Amino acid sequence: MKSILFLSLLGAAVASHDLYYGNQKKALFKKTVTEYREKVLANPALLLYTSLDQEIVLPELQIKGVVPAWLEGTLIRNSAAKFETSTQHVHHVFDGCAMLHMFSFSEGTVGYANKFLKTNYYTTALETGSLGKGFSADPCKLLFANVLAYFTPKKVHYDNANVNIAKIADKFVALTETPLPIEFDLKTLNTRGPISFDDNLKGQVTTAHPHYDYETEESFNYLTHFGRESFYHVYSMPFKSKTRKLIASIPVKKPSYMHSFSITKQYIILTEIPFRVNPLHLLLMNKPFIKNFVWNPQEGTIFTVVNRTTGELVGRYKGEPFFTFHHVNAFEEKDTIIVDLIAYKDPSSIDNLT
Repeated sequence: MKSILFLSLLGAAVASHDLYYGNQKKALFKKTVTEYREKVLANPALLLYTSLDQEIVLPELQIKGVVPAWLEGTLIRNSAAKFETSTQHVHHVFDGCAMLHMFSFSEGTVGYANKFLKTNYYTTALETGSLGKGFSADPCKLLFANVLAYFTPKKVHYDNANVNIAKIADKFVALTETPLPIEFDLKTLNTRGPISFDDNLKGQVTTAHPHYDYETEESFNYLTHFGRESFYHVYSMPFKSKTRKLIASIPVKKPSYMHSFSITKQYIILTEIPFRVNPLHLLLMNKPFIKNFVWNPQEGTIFTVVNRTTGELVGRYKGEPFFTFHHVNAFEEKDTIIVDLIAYKDPSSIDNLT
């Protein structure tokens, strides 16, 4: 049934496209749609990259099995949901327009609602037909013009927050890998817009996976600041605050791509995999963002350890080369730090998300 629905949507897309574009572009677009449809029929996993355009509210879903009556609350997740416009189809999961999904649990029932985040990325896609300034799509000079902001006073912010959900102060926000949280209404899922922090920490890239310490009631994250001199800025932030407190600034010549990191009771651990970028390339090479990073396994992986309290750089420890997206756990055992993460032999898993 999903395949049938998908084919119907493609038919509608072709029809609307025909009304707008001339005969020369019609044939090319129809050929692209037909080729993609054939690929999906051959590989149903490609449905992950099929656009979900409809926003709906379903107060009560049909349930197979039993949902515990004691389960009360709301689960909010975000994802990529729109992968094509009338003229373009992106193929990386990080490039699809962000959508919020809400699951409501009450007295054994489950409700569902979804809504697009009305970000600049989303509205620009609708207005111009372009989805080409993202993670792995077309060259992204405009997207990361603020990466080397000292060359130009104009900043361009990427706000397609399709990676994670968090709470900052009293605001619920969607996150991506730029430090521009997008606030939304918890009940209606309406987009309220970007929030700003009450501090002057500088950085262009971050992780959408902050850590939380419920004993000290603070969160932890880091910023990568690209410039003539580049730094990792590690910081903490009280649960009820929007003020980030700098813990340490660590200089780095070629920053690593770090999708997540680890913390323990005493330490913050940055896993610098040998997938690094020369900051100048982000501005000058005219490539998609992630294509500027270079895999150099001979450099090994550097575990950078920072004391959470003092900001002291405890050490930088070299390990075997690997690629990772997600850290799972970390803890201290006497004089040893144990880090659990999902490791791959190389960064080909990035392309596997296409």
